[in-house]
This record gives sequence, C-alpha cells and structure tokens, in this order.
Amino acid sequence: RRSKLVGNARVAVSSGRATVTEQVLGCALECRWRKLLLHKHEYETPLACTKYATDAVWWEYPLDVIHKIPPDRLKESAAGVLNLLISLVPSAAACDARDIGGCVFWKRVAGVDAETAAGDGNEGLLNPVPNDGCHEITVGLCLFDATPDGVGLVTAAFDKLGEVWEKALTLVRTCACEKGCPGCVNAGGRQHQETDKKYARIALEGITGAWMT
Repeated sequence: RRSKLVGNARVAVSSGRATVTEQVLGCALECRWRKLLLHKHEYETPLACTKYATDAVWWEYPLDVIHKIPPDRLKESAAGVLNLLISLVPSAAACDARDIGGCVFWKRVAGVDAETAAGDGNEGLLNPVPNDGCHEITVGLCLFDATPDGVGLVTAAFDKLGEVWEKALTLVRTCACEKGCPGCVNAGGRQHQETDKKYARIALEGITGAWMT
C-alpha cells in the first residue's frame, strides 16, 4: 500500500489492493433519445454476486468540502465526480474507460463505526448517504481495475491523479450545459444515475485546492 498528498489541498490518497463485490441490485428502463428515466426497480435480494481482488486508488472528500455540500446532494455530487474521473483516467493509464470501475463510500467520523459502499462504473449509486444529525459524515471515492487481480491501470493513474482532477474540474467548469450532460458529469453513458453538476464542481474545487488560488 502507498499513500501520498495530492494537489494544493493536500488530499491524502492511497493506492493498494481492494476486494470488489459486484451485485445486480436492480434495473432501470430509460429512453436514451429523450434522456429520460422511465422506470427504476430495486430487487429485495441481489440476483448475482461477483467478488474479486484488484488494484485500487481511494481518497476522502476534505471536511470543508463536506460542509459546503448539502447532505441530500452528497451522493449526486460524488456520482458526478466519479463519472468524470472514470472517463478521464484512461488518458493517464492508456486504457479504455470500461477497464476502470469505481464506487462512492461513506463513513461516520465519530460515534458508531459504520461504513458502506455502493455503485460501480456501470450500475450507479443506489444507497443514500446517511444524515442522522448525530455523526460527522465523510464521503470518498475509489477507482479500481475492473478485472480480477488487476493489471496496474489505476496504479499508473495514481502518479498522475492530480492532473486527472484538474482536467475534471476544467471540464465541469467549461461545459456549457446547465445541469449536466454526457460531456461532463454524465460521462460514460450512465445517464440514469442522478448527478449534480453544481456540487460536483464544488467538490472538485475542494480536492484540487482551487479555493486556495
């Protein structure tokens, strides 16, 4: 396992091995032409489960970022950032975006120790970030090789992660859309996954340290 501080905000980023569990949690029917979600259904019991070890890179939002994003938009903010990064990592790792997976995780900083993770590069984020008013919540992102054992793709991106973050921020700042599109926070064909362009931009400004310049 390796760790380093990245960007002007000095965000602690770790690289190492992770165990990925992929499940079919539900299904969605959408109209790609009109970009509308027509129906969404979550299964009571997952239909399938695949578990494997692979290479991963992960970090948490700085707490000042958490405090600038409403609790009910944290998941949508993180989903937008995740989409952008999955689409941009191939430029640093010389691979296809389908070779990269990702998830958003949350944990309580104080109080009862609890943690969960949801979503991947294809299925979206299904679990809400909790907001019980009693604990400080932090949110993080994890990128991983979407293949058993890993082939070193996110490990290669680890050394260029600061550049990837900067590219993501530039994209979301310069995109002319109002609320998000496939050119920014809905990159990668995951339009059925709800995102929030405004708070994805704020998150990226926080992790890159753009507020400090």
